[in-house]
Order: sequence, then structure tokens, then C-alpha cells
Amino acid sequence: MGNEVEIYVSTDVEADGPIPGPHSMLSFASAAYSADKTLLATFSANLDLLPGAESHPETAAWWADNPEAWAACRRDTLPPDVAMRQYLLWLKALPGRPVFVAYPVAFDFLFVYWYLRYFTGESPFGHNALDIRSYAMGLLKTTFNESGKGTCPPAGSMTCRTLMLLLMMPLNREHSFATCCGRQISEPSRRLVWRMSVPCRCCLLLFLVMLISGCTTHEAGEIVYRAIEHVSCYDQSRSHGQCNQPQGTSPVDP
Repeated sequence: MGNEVEIYVSTDVEADGPIPGPHSMLSFASAAYSADKTLLATFSANLDLLPGAESHPETAAWWADNPEAWAACRRDTLPPDVAMRQYLLWLKALPGRPVFVAYPVAFDFLFVYWYLRYFTGESPFGHNALDIRSYAMGLLKTTFNESGKGTCPPAGSMTCRTLMLLLMMPLNREHSFATCCGRQISEPSRRLVWRMSVPCRCCLLLFLVMLISGCTTHEAGEIVYRAIEHVSCYDQSRSHGQCNQPQGTSPVDP
């Protein structure tokens, strides 16, 4: 078991309430990657509502303000038992043991695990789930509250943005963790991240070297962030003859 190949299944869930059972999972999508960041397979489904379930008032209000998103997740829906059996077969066909990856994992894993257990009686994930924010916390050596996309304090925001950019390094030019886990990452930001695949790896190494050398996470993050800005401008200048990114702005949405 310890030597079994791990497959990282980056997943995003949409629902009409905070917990499954009283509320329904509306849609979900997964992208499976090997450790070398090769995309292996994808799966997505829109689901029928659970019998007797109701939308939570707060969630229903959010969906009412986003009619296009609601329409998209209500298109070509499948009965939950059918969708989850298909998903189970998809997971079992992966060339290794699946590890669930999400942001936030506590929400997404709750729905996927419940639906798998309820409709198929099993879950290939077991209890293996990786939270991207927790990973950021460990790498930054900071608190959980200072490791998120939108909760970084001003003094640490540069470091957090840098780290979140590194976490969203492309797994290929078509898919990245941003597509499933970075819900608020804009399309221009995704394109920027895709272009910087190799440079970002170098910047991650620089970040780690700076930490080892005694820099604080903020100092190291600021140095690496500036390096990323430089690489971004260089890449754009090669492609378009100039750098269009405003000075002092982050390539990743705050």
C-alpha cells in the first residue's frame, strides 16, 4: 500500500446547501493527474436533485443572483445513482490510488464522499483528501487564516499571492488546479499561469532556497513575486513586443 502510485483527483462541487442529504449536489467535475503533472482523465456530471431535498435559503439566494451558472448546472442532468456509478467506474479505472484534492476540501469532499457511499456503497478515496489551503499553510509556515486566497493580511498578501500562483502551476496547457480549485481565478490569470510553467518551478525553488537561507516567508515571497513579474513581462514582450501588466499588480486575483 505504501508504494502504491497516487493519482491526484482535483475536484470542484456545486451544491444548493451546506450539507448533503437535506440539500443536493448539483454538479461536480474532477481532473486526475499523476505526480509528474500529466493529465490522465476528466469526469463531470450535472445531477438531478435529491428526492425531498430543499435548497438552503442563503444558497438559493446566491443561485438567484447567478442565473447563468444555475442554467449551466441544470443542463443534461443525470439521476445521482447513475452519475455516481459512472464516477466510481472512472475512479477505479485510474492507474493508481486516487487522492481527493480540493479548495476547500472540507466542503467538496463531504458531498462527493456522501454521494459515493450513499449511491454506490463505497468510495475509492477512502479518507484520503488533500486541502490546498492546508498545503499552503505548511509551505508558508504560517497560520491557516493567513494562507487563503482572500484572507491574507496586507503584510502577508504578497507571499500568499506568490504561493497561490505556484500552487496553480499548470499541469498542462489545458488544465490546472485553477480550473477546478481556483474558482475566483480569472481567465487572463489562467493564461498567465500556463505561460509560466517552467519559470514558476524555478521560482518555487528560489522561494524554498530563500526560506532555508533565513528569510521570512514575506521576504521570500516578495522576492519570488518580483521574479515572477519579471518573467511575466519577459514572456509577454517576446510574444507581443511589450509588457502589458500594470506595475505593482498581482498576476493572481487577490
